[in-house]
Order: sequence, then C-alpha cells, then structure tokens
Amino acid sequence: MPKSKSVNTTPAIDSVPFLHVNKHGDVILDIQVIPNASKTQVDGLYGAPDPIALKIRLASPPVDGKANAARVT
Repeated sequence: MPKSKSVNTTPAIDSVPFLHVNKHGDVILDIQVIPNASKTQVDGLYGAPDPIALKIRLASPPVDGKANAARVT
C-alpha cells in the first residue's frame, strides 16, 4: 500500500498581504474599517494595485466608540 502524502491547503502567511507574524509569533491582521455602512461585512481587499489590508464595513457609526467596539468583536 503506498504511503499517503499530507497536503497543506492553507496558504502560507507570506502569500497573504494583510497577515504578518511579529517577533513573538503573534499573527497581525491589517484591516481598513469603513464605519456607517449599510451592513457589517468583509468587503474584499483594500489598496490597489497591491492590497495592503482586509476591508471591513461596519454598520456602527463612528460616534462614541461604537465602531471601535464593533470592530473588536
């Protein structure tokens, strides 16, 4: 019986422009937040032609920290 090979289907962090690993091994996610959107959703990549962040739209307004609180959850 032939040995099965393990296949890694997860892309390397180096190939994802908005993910980085710091010197402590923590994974850092760069995001661009657009508050006051019609609905909360991930909306693709931010930056052209080379994306630099993940674009996230938040329905929360940028008032009294509501958008910041929604971003963290």
